[in-house]
Amino acid sequence: MLLIHAVVHVVLVYTLPIDLISLVTTVAWLGSLALLITWHVWYIRKENLEA
Repeated sequence: MLLIHAVVHVVLVYTLPIDLISLVTTVAWLGSLALLITWHVWYIRKENLEA
């Protein structure tokens, strides 16, 4: 996951204006966090585990 983020950041740096980089990377980070939390909750419920 970290490698994917690094590649995406490098691509964004070369394609977007500097003013947008902070906004786009923040939104991407929050989206990744939401996706990981959603997957975590789904997996715990699926396996009937207690966290």
